[in-house]
Amino acid sequence: MSAIASVDAAIRDFEECKRLGMVGIMMPGNASFADYDHLDYDALWACAAELELPLCFHVLSSREPSGGDRPARGHPINSYLGIVRAVQDILGMLVLAGVFERHPTLAVVCAEGDAGWLPHNLQRIDHAARDHAEDGILPGLSKPPSEYLRSNVWMTFQDDWVAFKTLDLMSGSQLLWANERRCFGCRSIEAGARPFSRAPVTSIPSRARSIPARTPALPALRVDSRAQRPAAQ
Repeated sequence: MSAIASVDAAIRDFEECKRLGMVGIMMPGNASFADYDHLDYDALWACAAELELPLCFHVLSSREPSGGDRPARGHPINSYLGIVRAVQDILGMLVLAGVFERHPTLAVVCAEGDAGWLPHNLQRIDHAARDHAEDGILPGLSKPPSEYLRSNVWMTFQDDWVAFKTLDLMSGSQLLWANERRCFGCRSIEAGARPFSRAPVTSIPSRARSIPARTPALPALRVDSRAQRPAAQ
């Protein structure tokens, strides 16, 4: 993870990471100075795009789920349900600020935030845009906001069955199956793949069975083949 103490320092970090053979950069969820929609960051986005380094935002890399200072409301599980807001807020900020419009090859990965919520976000952001512009194309953008989420954003997930069920509402190539040996709420790689390995092939949408293991924008990332072709039981 780069500290992003300043744009110039972060650019040096990115260049050194590339030199060392790293394939992406973990970003802090909270910016060090102005937020990530500020034009001062444009040089950093241009650097990441030129170096072909995807930028990764983890759901737990922000101080609070929604980037604010509010404590969790009610039962602790309610806080768990809200942690995806961390990456949702960042994506909305980048899209609406025209970051992907100005840097069309910039790739952003949302880590461990699942993906089943994405189709609703695609609809909701376009609905809001139509309330502010008759054709839904906001100033500084050349297409509906949802199109940038489809073309520049990838999502990692563990056992998000809803994402597979809603593939017809998003691009299947945006999904990157991932797991960790040990973390809160995570199990072994084998356990994480179990929901898919147990399911009959006929119950999995055909598009889910053909999700590619690599995409042109993310040549260094892989999806475990066991999550692509579940065995029939």
